[in-house]
Parts: sequence; C-alpha cells; structure tokens
Amino acid sequence: MQIVYVDSAIALNAAVTNMAAESTYLAIDTEFRREDTYFPELCLIQVATSDTVFLIDALEVKDLTPFFDILKKTTMLKVFHSGRQDLEIFCHLMQGEITAPIFDTQIAAMLAGYGESAGFETLVSKLLSVSLDKTSRHTDWTQRPLTEEQKTYAINDVLYLRPLYELMVKKLTAKGRLDWMRSEVRLLETSDFLITVPSEAWRRLSLRNPSARYLAIVRKLAEWREETAQKTNIPRAWLLKDEVILDIASRKISLMDGLFKIPNFPSNDELIANDVFNIVQTVLNQPVDELPLLEVLPSLNKSQQNILEMLKLLLKITAEKLEVSPRLIAEKEDLIKWLTTAEIQEEKDTANWRDEAFWKKAKELLDGRLVLRVHNGRIKFEPVEDKSSCSPSSINQPVT
Repeated sequence: MQIVYVDSAIALNAAVTNMAAESTYLAIDTEFRREDTYFPELCLIQVATSDTVFLIDALEVKDLTPFFDILKKTTMLKVFHSGRQDLEIFCHLMQGEITAPIFDTQIAAMLAGYGESAGFETLVSKLLSVSLDKTSRHTDWTQRPLTEEQKTYAINDVLYLRPLYELMVKKLTAKGRLDWMRSEVRLLETSDFLITVPSEAWRRLSLRNPSARYLAIVRKLAEWREETAQKTNIPRAWLLKDEVILDIASRKISLMDGLFKIPNFPSNDELIANDVFNIVQTVLNQPVDELPLLEVLPSLNKSQQNILEMLKLLLKITAEKLEVSPRLIAEKEDLIKWLTTAEIQEEKDTANWRDEAFWKKAKELLDGRLVLRVHNGRIKFEPVEDKSSCSPSSINQPVT
C-alpha cells in the first residue's frame, strides 16, 4: 500500500484524480481539533483507495474544493466508521452540501450483532486479529510536522477500514440486512441532522415535566445560544451552560440583577446579559395561548399499561432473535406513542426494516392475531392460526 502525504494544491489535484479513478470505494477518516470552537477545526483527512493511502494536510491545503467534489460524487461510495463528526465537518465546510452515498461500519456492526456502539479498534482486533496502537488518539493534530507515530495512527484508521467494510458487507448480506444499512444512513446524508437547526437545539437539554412557559424560555434561550455559537464559532457552553439555561427558566426574572444572581451566569458580558434578559422578558409577557404546546407522552390506562408490557416483551424477544439491541428497534417512548396514536398504529415505518422486523408483529399482537404461549419452558409469540409449537415463524426465548 502506497502512502502519499498531500500538502499542496498540486498534490491534492493529483490525489483527487487517483481517487476519481477508484473502481471500488473510498475509506475516509479525519483528525480535528474542537476545544475552543463550535465547529471542529479540520486538521487531517485520511483516504484509502485500493492501493494508496492519502494523508491530506487540511492546515496546509487551503482550498479543498477538488476533494469535496469527490465527496459529492454520487457514483462513489464513501466508507466511514462512526462518521457523524466527520460528515458534520464536511457538511459545514461544503456550506450545507452533503457527502453521499455513504456506509458506516459502526452502524453495520450494530446491525450485524456486534453490540450497540462497537469501537473501531475493538472490531479490528476481534474480526481482523490486528491490535492497533491508539496512543495518538488525543494528540495535538494542529502541530506540524506530524510525528511518525501520528502518521501511523492516521494511516491505520483507513487502512483497516477497507477490510472491515468488506467483512461487514458479507455479514449483512448473509443476514439479509444490507438494505437495513442503507435505511440507517439516510439521516447521515441530511444536512439538518448533521448541523443542529437552532430552533431544535432545546432538545439537547434534559427537561422533566416542564410547564409551558418554562419550556418556552428554554427553547428561546437554546435557539439564541445555538445561533450565536454558530455565527461566532465558539462553544455553546461559553455563552450559557445548560444548567444556567434551566436555572433561568425556573425563575421569573423581572430585573437584570436577577440574572447576575444565577450561578455561572456570565455577568461580565453585557451583550449576553442584554440578549438573555430581553428573551426572558418577551416570553414572560407572552399570552398563554401563544406558548408552545408541551410535548408529553400520553397517559396510559390500566389496559394500555398491560399491553405496553406485552409490547416490551415482544420487543425484547425480537431483538434477541435478531441479535441487536432493543433500542436499535424502538424505545419505550415509541411504543407508547404507537399504542396511543391511531394514526401511527395504521402505518409505522412502512419503508423501514423495523416495520417488518417488529411493528407488523406489534400490530398483529394488538389485533389478536399474535398470541403469547409458553411451551417446553420457552416463551413464544406465534400466529393464532399456527397451532404448532415448532412453527418456524415463532419468536421465543427461555423462561427465566
């Protein structure tokens, strides 16, 4: 495998020409710094073709447009491992354009039964019998020149990504789950998923039974913080920490001094104080009927609570049979929403693998077409019309 260090526009053009001629796929990783900025500072891009590993010095090569054209090339598959941050970086630098099509080996490993968030070095060790040196994981990638240890670390991240990808394709194909993978990466090919939309930033915060006005203040402050952080490219916590936003929302602040009494509020920044105070006053003066609706899970009656327990059991058994985490299929909140919303009952994820794997069975259970049985010490869900305890369509697990 040839190693090429790219640190000029001429070298990048030559590398991109080589990448464009690749007949298989590209394995891609990045190294970046994200300590005092909102958006990561891209330092190095690693790309492996079938015969060459390119190390693109993003600090030396100022115009990466030729490489971005490769990322947007729809006939070239791009392979990542846990690639969300890499894709976020590219999406930001490409001004909202996305990298596609992609394949993520971490997601593939989850679908293939290797755990909820399988690490790259763990998979390489287990499946390829290679032990990777990760001592450079937290190194300073802005320093130049890069050390040989840093280069080796960076090279290995894409060198072994290629055989890992090929192995994952074989395993998913054998299980009939390659289409599941394509379904799972759709969000990673969406700019609104990669770059937080300010109006949705409040969802990052942990809220417990908020009142309508409390929620309105949190939403507006989180939106302001996200917009400001993105525009100024500073960490959101440098503006307001999460706990400060929640503390502000819990108080009816009518005077500026009220903000200064809140622990960790940046009292020395007049601009922040003025913006926050004005936001709070605006929300406090809003009529009740103009406040955002609370997003709360519906309450369940006794009968629905019993059905929910049955759905959770069906989910557990289904996940065990598929050898995936139950959370990969559905969360408890999904079950409650599905159970209490007729619209969702009629049609749930119809274009998604989860529909066939779980939601159709859930609908059959709710309609009385799937029943719970215990046979030979095992719990089974099976169709009503199938009286055989050995039905191949049965889902079962030992009684514990």
